[in-house]
Amino acid sequence: LHILGKAYGACLEEIGLCLGFSCTRFRYAPVCTQLEKPIQPCRDLCLSAKNGCESLMIKFGFRWPEQLDCGHFPAEGICVGENKTSSTPAPSRSSAGSFSVVGEDSFACGPYGGTPQLLVAQGGEGTACSGLAVAHYYFTIASSAWWVVLCLAWFLAANRKWGAESIAGLAPYFHAACWGIPALLSVVVLVTNSIDGDVFTGICSVGNLQPKALLYYLFLPLSGCIVLGLFLLACGICSMMRIRTYIKLQHADVDTNIRKLEKLMFRVSGFAVMYVLPTAASAAVLCYQALQMPLWLDTLYTLRCLHPDRIKFGFTMPRTSCNQRMDTMPPGPELVLIFIKYLCQLIVGITCAVWICSAKTVASYQKAYARIILRRAAVATDEH
Repeated sequence: LHILGKAYGACLEEIGLCLGFSCTRFRYAPVCTQLEKPIQPCRDLCLSAKNGCESLMIKFGFRWPEQLDCGHFPAEGICVGENKTSSTPAPSRSSAGSFSVVGEDSFACGPYGGTPQLLVAQGGEGTACSGLAVAHYYFTIASSAWWVVLCLAWFLAANRKWGAESIAGLAPYFHAACWGIPALLSVVVLVTNSIDGDVFTGICSVGNLQPKALLYYLFLPLSGCIVLGLFLLACGICSMMRIRTYIKLQHADVDTNIRKLEKLMFRVSGFAVMYVLPTAASAAVLCYQALQMPLWLDTLYTLRCLHPDRIKFGFTMPRTSCNQRMDTMPPGPELVLIFIKYLCQLIVGITCAVWICSAKTVASYQKAYARIILRRAAVATDEH
């Protein structure tokens, strides 16, 4: 019970019984502040205490003190305790559904485990969280797999002298590998409960709170694809350099042939740089995040353990039992690193989209539209 100083003496006899028996958990001393007037308890806090203790006081011949008349306490504004007596209109079903979809943390956070508090999703809790995480992970790994296929096709053409028809014959195997392997890894991610929410972006993905999942399911596949692709790309470029030297020795239409070859090498190298640099930066952030995750989790634990409203986070032991003090805990995660990670992932998609925007791409989509929608047979054309 929150008792004002002036009324304490008059109410001491009546409320002594309440203090001796745990008829209510709402027992507070006056809040000491620099304000001229003390902060009063909220009306709902008073009503909760009265409902729990008034019947007990009547049994012992006491009445509820007039100084604690709940009607004297504020129903809104600054007061002690959560005020639940003010009537706030409930949101409509449509607005509630909209907020659940486009809310700030609608995917990464939710009232899991039957608690009213918003908690970070872990282990794939929630269909929306799992679906978003699987889609994000699946296409991330698929893009790296297609990068390896691109470098492999370049290697076969430049180093092994394969023709376009021979490489095109491997298309079914390329598609099976690039779409099948990410699907298998996505199943493994779901089975091992490696999905959790990202409190910085509000989305669900793999390994935000699990360092091993971040290393095994993201960093190792991405870095492996980058290294393998660069190796195949370097072998192809070395073959192109040998062909360039051979053309110079032939002295037959040297300028035209070398110009075409250098243009091809420049385009391939340019695309490789635009893909490798952002992907490598994202992989480096993932590695750093996995290595620092235990320290970041300790910091988060300490902040919640020392929080003034620590009970709502599930901490019931005294503050002296916390692992660290506020002045000795390690620094938390740098937000700029999280920003760089997601920025690099977006850059890869944007650069690839810009790179394929050409006349040949438009013509390919026109042919596909004519064959699928209009049911027209493909017309053989000479490509130059």
